[in-house]
Amino acid sequence: MKVLIVDDDPVIAAIVKVVLGSSGYSIDHASDGVSGLALALSGAYDGMILDLGLGDVSGEVVLRELRQSGCNTPVLILTADSSDETMRKVLDAGADQHVVKPIQPGELIAQTRALVRCRKRISAAFAL
Repeated sequence: MKVLIVDDDPVIAAIVKVVLGSSGYSIDHASDGVSGLALALSGAYDGMILDLGLGDVSGEVVLRELRQSGCNTPVLILTADSSDETMRKVLDAGADQHVVKPIQPGELIAQTRALVRCRKRISAAFAL
């Protein structure tokens, strides 16, 4: 399974890559929203882990543009923002999950498995 991480924090990205890589996921990383959106639009991913606080454009903008383009790749928002308002905004914008940092490795793996299951259900629905 292939997952895209879009996070401008190299430490967070490295931790996510190690944790998910050790669980068998193939990981690509984009350190900004513009390149993250371009990679995500390629359609090559089973899931995307997206930070909201990116340096160039916000993760919410990336998410909205992704959904407006018709891309259905499941997106997990991984953010330090724990407010209910932010959670509602990103879920309404098309995110599949909202998880607050810091996250334990086991939870990250479980959340990613759930995210990838979303992709499998979407693929199965369109195969009918």
